[in-house]
Amino acid sequence: MNAASQISANVMQDFKTGYLTLTSPQVMLTGQIYGIILGAIINPCIYYAFKETVRGKQPIGSLKSEFPCPYAGVYRAIGIIGMGGVKELPKHCVSFCTVAFFITLAMNSFKLVSQKKGWTIMNYLPSMTALALPFFTGPYVAIPMCIGSVVIYVWNKVDGQSAEVLSSAVAAGLTCGEGLFTLPTALLTMKKVRPPICMKFLPSGKELGEVDSFLSSFASANS
Repeated sequence: MNAASQISANVMQDFKTGYLTLTSPQVMLTGQIYGIILGAIINPCIYYAFKETVRGKQPIGSLKSEFPCPYAGVYRAIGIIGMGGVKELPKHCVSFCTVAFFITLAMNSFKLVSQKKGWTIMNYLPSMTALALPFFTGPYVAIPMCIGSVVIYVWNKVDGQSAEVLSSAVAAGLTCGEGLFTLPTALLTMKKVRPPICMKFLPSGKELGEVDSFLSSFASANS
């Protein structure tokens, strides 16, 4: 799902760029199709070339091979978890998703009704898409969006005309590329600041049992 949404977002961004450059949408779509076809032909050839030139007995992509691919293990683990079905998800994950779905449905329905009725409260209802973004992207997108929301609110109060014209460019500068969160991240890294907590989701089964037993023995040793 994440890969499909990422590709769809990239295609939509290409369509926006084509709109700004007065490029035909048909040409953009055709170019995407040609790119996929060429990639399906060229990429296996490149992989085969690497495979034939690798030295040693280590398979290509492994950490000890001549051409390591660290992300391969990550995506393999994701694939294994995905093949396991719902039982591989963290505890209460399905319940959380179900509750979030109905909250989103109710909030969006209420927003549509308030817009149709002209209620003032519609201006204060949150965007559920914006609420969901931090779960997928982390704080480096959510924090610039929060700051940008405050900036656009104050900007509209001070000079609404310039805000309407220039707000899109300012928003793009806050969220595109490395974003606004890169600077504080770099400062925290330079100061060697560590997060106070660490969170990791584990599938139920043998791995979870091993972690629980380790934490129990660790707590007993320090007590």
